[in-house]
Amino acid sequence: MNEVEQNLRFQGQYFDDETGLHYNTFRYYDPEVGRFVTQDPIGLLGGHNLYGYLSNPFSRIDPWGWCETKGMGVSKSGHHVPAVRKSVGRPFEIARSDKTRPTIFPRGKNPEHSHWLLHEAERPHIGPRQGDFSGTDDELFAAYRKAYENMDHIKVDVVSPNGTHVLGENVTPRTAVDLIENWLRESGLR
Repeated sequence: MNEVEQNLRFQGQYFDDETGLHYNTFRYYDPEVGRFVTQDPIGLLGGHNLYGYLSNPFSRIDPWGWCETKGMGVSKSGHHVPAVRKSVGRPFEIARSDKTRPTIFPRGKNPEHSHWLLHEAERPHIGPRQGDFSGTDDELFAAYRKAYENMDHIKVDVVSPNGTHVLGENVTPRTAVDLIENWLRESGLR
């Protein structure tokens, strides 16, 4: 049985057999020391460490080797509003496996980063992602609106993962909350 040579590495880097380094579009990365061997081509705009990779490769991405960005996968389920855990015991309770319920799908160049920003905006008003929300249904939707009041730079689509419902495209997260709440009312779930 012959071995197949695989030169692709983490984050799409290409392994250079001659040097033992990983090529990352604009510079080389040394996996043995965990650092780039040349300075960041955008200088200090990429962060205070000109040779560093990522502070945490599990929660951050750097596809071009310029600067890290926090990201969170959106997957095929979207970003649930209300979140699965926040909906437990409510008339509109949702299961993660439900592909007919409209959810939010961030748009743009980096939807994973936008998804992370939505979660960060929610934390002070709605609580941690995995925790419950003890307020009323009205308070829950008001908390989402409050969380998203400064997020108009993010645009989202409000659709069900299986395509059954399209409530809005290229709207703000606050508008998405209104669209979802109205849909829940019309469906007899709110």
